Amino acid sequence: MRFRSLIYVLFLIILSDSCTSKFVPEIEEYDKVIVVEGLLTDESISNYVKLSRTIPIGITGIASPVVNAHIYVKDDLDRIAVFQEKSPGYYISDSTNFTGEAGRTYTLHLSIDGKNYESEPMLMREVQPIDSIYARFEYREDGRYPPLYQYTIYFDSFDSSNDNRFFRWTYEEVWEYHLPWHYPPLYKSLCWLTEKSTDIIIKNNSSLEQSIINKYPLLQIDNRSSTRLFHKYSILLKQYSISEDEYTFWESMREMTQEQGGLYDPIPQSLPGNIRCVDEPSEPVLGFFSVSAVSKKRLFIRNDTLKYMPGGQYCVTDTAYSIEEISGLGRYVFILEFIDEGGYYLLSRFEQCADCRLFGTNVPPDFWYDD
Repeated sequence: MRFRSLIYVLFLIILSDSCTSKFVPEIEEYDKVIVVEGLLTDESISNYVKLSRTIPIGITGIASPVVNAHIYVKDDLDRIAVFQEKSPGYYISDSTNFTGEAGRTYTLHLSIDGKNYESEPMLMREVQPIDSIYARFEYREDGRYPPLYQYTIYFDSFDSSNDNRFFRWTYEEVWEYHLPWHYPPLYKSLCWLTEKSTDIIIKNNSSLEQSIINKYPLLQIDNRSSTRLFHKYSILLKQYSISEDEYTFWESMREMTQEQGGLYDPIPQSLPGNIRCVDEPSEPVLGFFSVSAVSKKRLFIRNDTLKYMPGGQYCVTDTAYSIEEISGLGRYVFILEFIDEGGYYLLSRFEQCADCRLFGTNVPPDFWYDD
């Protein structure tokens, strides 16, 4: 599909007295373009579609969400699943009434401001199980404190049928977090933090005789860059079997995000997706409606070695020998620690230093004690 140019850039370089002035290009842009991100799987969870519009170059902030759209998915048996708007621009299906099935074909339908859009029919391909996910430990003393404790996480996968040649992976990390202070009560000091992958992880096995993925490096975690390893850590890996067209889309997206840079770098072009405007075929539409079965596997790493807890140094903003007359205690002044030797309190102006619920949850995940 050919897209009309989204952005035209005219620029002028002015050299004067060996000085360089910041240059702001004049930009004539196409009408704000619809961007679609959708995922449909065979998991018993809500599937989603995100809708937004592009924003002009030079304008900071996030893309503008598309609200009040009508969205549904139809399969090759004419069964329909309607998506409801959960938050601005974010639409989900009802997991109790609709789950994708491997072998079925699905088409996404959108109605936005009176215009109709639809995806190409997408086959839900079966996907082989992930054979294993495991970690290799490395300890290194390099003169810095603390010594480096590092895990590299790998996985193996094999499709004996050789039916699947293009793959994508995502992962979700969860780890137990303890505040490095003892004064806050347990319900404020013990939490679980979650982070989802943002990297584009894909692989093309079409040139291999067998579809084998062996010791694929997923990520590295260590005790210096985050708090992941200081108590208990878990990662859930998901594997998707995708079409060659979808692989090409993600590969282009990855190259674009890696190469995108300054003004004089190549301006990203619209990525070839699988969604079109029915009423106006020449209108560019960005994004992809992904359809795949999912296989998944979880890994736990428990710390029984590390004793040094990083962070917290920025938290202490004051000290006090008595807290009885402190104004705003519990509202904008928070107690972190009582130091027995000296008999004084460590105080902070930052509530997140005394309550981990502001960036995590104090409810453990259902799977947390499965290892």
